Amino acid sequence: MARKKLSFTSRYVLAFGLLMLLTNTLLGVIILYQSNSTVRSLINKNMLDVVRSAAGLLDGDTLAALTEKDVDGETYRDIENRLIVFQNHEDIQFIYTVRQASENKFVFIVDPDPDDPAAFGEEIVLTEALIQAGKGQPAVDRMTAADRWGNFYSAYCPVFDSSGKVAGIVGIDFDAAWYNATVRKHTISIAVITVFSVLIGAVLVILITHSVRKRFRVLDGDLNKLSSGMDQLIRDAGGHAGDVAAEESVSTDDEIEKLAAKVRIMQQDMTVYERLQKDQYYNDAVTGIPNMIFVRQFADERVNMLRSSQADPAMFYFDVRSMVSYNTEYGYSKGDDLLRLTARTLCSAFPDALVGRGEGDHFIVIDRYDPQIDQKVRQINKTVKKEAYGRSTGIQCAVVRMDSLMVAEGVQYARNTLKMIGDDLNVVCRHYSPEDDSENQMSQYIIQHFDEAVQNGWIKVFYQPIVETVSKKVTHLEALARWVDPVRGMISPGRFIPVLSRYHLMHRLDLYMVDQICRDFRLREEGGLSGVSVSVNFSARDFDYADVAGELNRITEQYAVPKDRLVVEITEQDLAQATDSFTEQLRMIHESGYRLWLDDFGSGYSSLNVFGRYHIDRIKFDMELVRHLDDNGGANRVIMESITEMCRRMGVHTLAEGIETDEQYRFLREIGCEMIQGFLFFRPEPLENLVVKPSPRGEGARRADEV
Repeated sequence: MARKKLSFTSRYVLAFGLLMLLTNTLLGVIILYQSNSTVRSLINKNMLDVVRSAAGLLDGDTLAALTEKDVDGETYRDIENRLIVFQNHEDIQFIYTVRQASENKFVFIVDPDPDDPAAFGEEIVLTEALIQAGKGQPAVDRMTAADRWGNFYSAYCPVFDSSGKVAGIVGIDFDAAWYNATVRKHTISIAVITVFSVLIGAVLVILITHSVRKRFRVLDGDLNKLSSGMDQLIRDAGGHAGDVAAEESVSTDDEIEKLAAKVRIMQQDMTVYERLQKDQYYNDAVTGIPNMIFVRQFADERVNMLRSSQADPAMFYFDVRSMVSYNTEYGYSKGDDLLRLTARTLCSAFPDALVGRGEGDHFIVIDRYDPQIDQKVRQINKTVKKEAYGRSTGIQCAVVRMDSLMVAEGVQYARNTLKMIGDDLNVVCRHYSPEDDSENQMSQYIIQHFDEAVQNGWIKVFYQPIVETVSKKVTHLEALARWVDPVRGMISPGRFIPVLSRYHLMHRLDLYMVDQICRDFRLREEGGLSGVSVSVNFSARDFDYADVAGELNRITEQYAVPKDRLVVEITEQDLAQATDSFTEQLRMIHESGYRLWLDDFGSGYSSLNVFGRYHIDRIKFDMELVRHLDDNGGANRVIMESITEMCRRMGVHTLAEGIETDEQYRFLREIGCEMIQGFLFFRPEPLENLVVKPSPRGEGARRADEV
């Protein structure tokens, strides 16, 4: 009866296993050699540690002063006693001190050996380590040295006098037989471990061979199912799966060849499917991936397929940040390249998902929910920012668990979730929550009534005075928006400003504030605030939707307001992400005569190169620095003092906001911070409360409610 031949897979795995065994054996030999060297290094290190410790107990000046007359004297005995402590170490044979008598001659000074001590001035055998120690460098002999006491490996460490010269050398001798036995013992242990590892490798090869054959059988079944699914997809897309290819008949016992044949059939199926996918009706012209028509028609099917397979379907809704700014900065051709880069990155990150182009700069991914989605989105964002032409602010993503939702509902929830992120560059991924619905309702009210609020004056300007630190004289006002709604009452800036930012309406609010500030100019001049400048905050997005420099000039000229009475505040975060167009507008604003302040300095985006790129007139320390002055051992005190001094030397003025205690005020006055702002002195108030020249609070000053 003929012997059954091994299958190709078995032969392949067996050959691979033998190669593994040979490799393990070779590695074992290498490890054995390296371990021998490592063991010697460890023993040498231990010898150096001991001799250094002994040398550290001796005084160099005392050792240098010893002469033969001092033998058996008090000083000599003291040194002997110190060395005897180490003489009892189980690995040390002898310990002694020597000194250099001439270039290549060293002699004993103190030898505490009780049986056969060396005489004072007796010459010691010269070794390389001893020569190194004479030059001031601790060293261990690589070779054994023999003298009348035996065969030893020795270690030496210099002892320095008060002038830094080598006053003497401490030497220790380790028995050569002990040293070699220790190395041999450790080497044998490692050899045993290496042999054991090779044996384990052999067992693993046997197990892997069995497992691979089993997995080939499972893979064959999975490919059959996948092929059937591919045929169904082709039929759903309007193709004819039966015309693609017939099953190939392969008369071979080679499992790999059988699988390859099935893969070739699937490749033909995929070619047909890709041809259908590339149909212009269903594919986006810019990115080449399915468009919104395809998503609307087939995305719900994909969600249902995931549900039927007991998977947890989810929608990952991506938005390319600041596409308007990017197109303005680099042109629409580069903008299309950025969209294509995003599409490729998403397809690579979600290889089994439906990835489609949504409206504008949005992308939709339908896939099973991934618990690591936040980490994956951060990696996608990193890739897009790194590979994009010029400077891109990356992407942001909304995650919606589909549960029983239709895709259209999921898209709406995802869009609202993205708007909750707004311009916060620290957040790249947010998960939809039903609690967001109440926020969305408030957001809708703000958007729907914003025009009405502007026209009817519901949005009012509140002014918070800024004072000189030393004199407490009011020199500036910061203009702050307050929405007093006839239905909702006072709407916090923390509610309406993020909403206006998400809907790209901040430029209208900020320019409205400038108009109101300039309209109030005469009232301030005649009400005791003559010469007091007003600062107003601007967002980087303002410069994408409006000619800010031109609008500032138009409004100030309309109300005859001197340009140096208006201060433009830009946050540090905005400057960190500034485009060339944004930078150019800031330059024009500064050259027109307006002053430029850097707001929220130290809020987490600090980069000192802003002082080299922009004409900054004043920095405003972030209030979190002031609130946490004593955290981490007072680190913020040191930071603020150093930056204040640096700004003084550069001619950049300083201001701290959020001052609430007399202690904070005293600290800022001591470090020379020029101006301060906070509730300790004034709260934001309507102009009518400030038309009489205000007096600050704090350390005996009048309260604002007494003004």
